[in-house]
Amino acid sequence: MTDNRSKSENFESKNLFFKKYAYFVLQAPISDASRLLEPFISKLNPSEGSSNLLKEFVYAQDHLAAYDNFWNVWELFKPKVIELSQDENFSYRNDEIIKAFLFALQWKPEAKSWHTFKERNVRFFSDMVDKLPSSPSTLFSIAKLLNGIGGNFQTDGIYWLAKIFKENSSLADSDLDDGTIYHLNTFIKKYLYDKRADVRKSPELMSDVLVILNFLINSGEVSGYLLRESIV
Repeated sequence: MTDNRSKSENFESKNLFFKKYAYFVLQAPISDASRLLEPFISKLNPSEGSSNLLKEFVYAQDHLAAYDNFWNVWELFKPKVIELSQDENFSYRNDEIIKAFLFALQWKPEAKSWHTFKERNVRFFSDMVDKLPSSPSTLFSIAKLLNGIGGNFQTDGIYWLAKIFKENSSLADSDLDDGTIYHLNTFIKKYLYDKRADVRKSPELMSDVLVILNFLINSGEVSGYLLRESIV
């Protein structure tokens, strides 16, 4: 009992430090970020602590709305996150790091945008999809993003999802994160409801949409068949 209490107190103490540190960094001069983060970036590893640190930066940014400071921090973390996630010794903790870094956290269900996402941030997500297309956690995170706070990236999201599926034909047979199919289904249904005419006018967009629907079909989702029939 004593050991469990000690572990719990240590966990809470560490997370409290991460929270205060995230606020401190995001409110510091942007030129200081690299120096302040270097000890943490250099030691970032597949651990619960690493994913929790990233989460605290997202939570702090949600309150502070320090746009330039936050994206500078995220660009500083990005090479290390990619390096860890491309490691052959992939682990559950790497999955959690990807999810935290791609904002797959607990948001209010009604949230369909976020003050930290602007049109210029499309490049960040495109780059992450290019670098980490083989991870089921990337698929989960992008699907959840598009079905939630990344609602403004819908058409770009079609490209991101299609890119993931083109690079990984075996994903339908993979052990996907809970909620992946739900988020994909919900997103593509709404997208086709709003953009069916645009899809039919664009051969490129139609091709990418069909890639997504074929994935759902190969995953045993009847909705994939019905949605495909509605646009072809």
